Amino acid sequence: MARPRSDNPSPAALRGRRYRRRKKLSRRLLTAWVPQDTVYALELKGIDPADPEKLGELLDDAVLG
Repeated sequence: MARPRSDNPSPAALRGRRYRRRKKLSRRLLTAWVPQDTVYALELKGIDPADPEKLGELLDDAVLG
């Protein structure tokens, strides 16, 4: 049987709910997932490492050849 939601949920429960609702990654979070040397290499090539569309194209090119 499912437990009813508490009137005063724990901070962890609030955090989990907030993260599940987030649909788009913030720019800062996305760049945090890219290793720093990769960020430098992308910037040297003139590519914004916080641009998810461009990163997706680069990954597609790398995977699909």
